[in-house]
Amino acid sequence: MNIRKIIVLSFLCFTHASSAHNNVVVVPLLGGDNSRSIKNIVVVALENGDFTSPVDAINSITDASSLNRYVVYIAPGQYTIPPDQQLIMKPFVNLVGSGKEVTTLHFSLSRRPPNTQGLSDPTAALVVASIHDSAISNLTIEGERATQHAVGLHVPLAASLTIRNSSIGILVRLGPGTPAGIYLSGKLRVESSNIGSGGFPSGSAYGIYSDGGELHFLNSMLEVSALAHATSSNGIYNAGNSSAEIINSSISFSNSSVPKYGVVNTSNNAKARISGSTILATTRSFVAATGLGSNESFVNNSVLSTEVTGDPKCNFVFTNDGQELDDQCKVPSPP
Repeated sequence: MNIRKIIVLSFLCFTHASSAHNNVVVVPLLGGDNSRSIKNIVVVALENGDFTSPVDAINSITDASSLNRYVVYIAPGQYTIPPDQQLIMKPFVNLVGSGKEVTTLHFSLSRRPPNTQGLSDPTAALVVASIHDSAISNLTIEGERATQHAVGLHVPLAASLTIRNSSIGILVRLGPGTPAGIYLSGKLRVESSNIGSGGFPSGSAYGIYSDGGELHFLNSMLEVSALAHATSSNGIYNAGNSSAEIINSSISFSNSSVPKYGVVNTSNNAKARISGSTILATTRSFVAATGLGSNESFVNNSVLSTEVTGDPKCNFVFTNDGQELDDQCKVPSPP
């Protein structure tokens, strides 16, 4: 490897030796115990790296473990992933870019076989998380599909993934399909990131579709932009035993007149806790199943553009025009 690794405080510095000059790239680590125990660094760069493809870099790792962690660092640039490839993450491997504004992984799934199994099928995804501890930070993941179901990131059951300072988005072209920025059935923590989905789907569009997953959505933004062909747009959709914690974040929608739902709990077992957040949905900001106690479903210190349904508990919640809602997130009846 022609790269000298230097660890200074919580940063990794890579010096690329070349005949013309040295390039120094500073990469912030994720912090915590994981960053102290990382021993191996694989560099992806358009030139002077170990690999030019993020997929090849991930696939080259065969010995990662809790005691032998890896960082795959991706230098600035746009990396186009061939239409027949996915990025399948591996346990105890962190994917680190140089910043979501300068490091982009662009996927095209338009020539892959149609996916008819729904959002839960991992083959619908651009990126599939590993079943153990891993992380994505400081990069953008984007892609599109001509038809059928499409997912930006698939987090399977038993997976544990952290996303920081990143952007993930998926677009479905005109055709019979359903997009979801993220399909979640494991554990996911999203911090200071942007998640999106949209395009021209004939079915519903989802920012995050959680099927029994555990979501922590912190200081982040979610946007769904589905045009008139869609049946509905949904920000965070909680099915089954899903739980969602949404703190200091925003959920918004753009384009078309299709029904828009901010956070949707589809069963009495689904839980959602919303605090310090803004949800701008024209149909319902929050759909909470009935019969849930205040410890299971509540909204605190937030802005909702519309009333909610179900039995959530609310405290210090306002509409986007400044009207305070009552403790059930309803507009108070006039005296």
